[in-house]
Amino acid sequence: MAIVTDPEAFIKSAINSYRPKTFTRNFQILNSTDKTLLYTMLFIQKALKLVQSHLNTSELMTKSQCKVILRGLVCESFSVPGDLQFNLNDIFLTKPTDVRERDTLWSFINDLRHLIVDELLRRLYVKGDEDKPDKWWMCFSEKLFMNKQL
Repeated sequence: MAIVTDPEAFIKSAINSYRPKTFTRNFQILNSTDKTLLYTMLFIQKALKLVQSHLNTSELMTKSQCKVILRGLVCESFSVPGDLQFNLNDIFLTKPTDVRERDTLWSFINDLRHLIVDELLRRLYVKGDEDKPDKWWMCFSEKLFMNKQL
């Protein structure tokens, strides 16, 4: 994964392109930035699925309720490339070479996940309507990007 220089701009760009990219089945991975984008897309997908699963049990979900749910997702333990539990090891062929490099990668992914949730919350809840997430975002909760999942 590439540690991007401007993560906030990267996240905004990834979220802007999420919906159109869900219709593609092939995503050419040319460099580590593409790997970061792939992970970002799959995390967005996971977050939307989680919100949708909670919406299925209740009609409304305020922004503050959604924030609690997504913060829980961010705080879940997760694996990084090279870990046996990491679902994308077949794509992320390069693995951290030592503990320090793995910790740096873990820290970067953790920060990335926080930024994704912050920006996604801004997009899911349109100003003036904080009682339910935007239906045009939620209709993409069942889409699979590249038929992969985190």
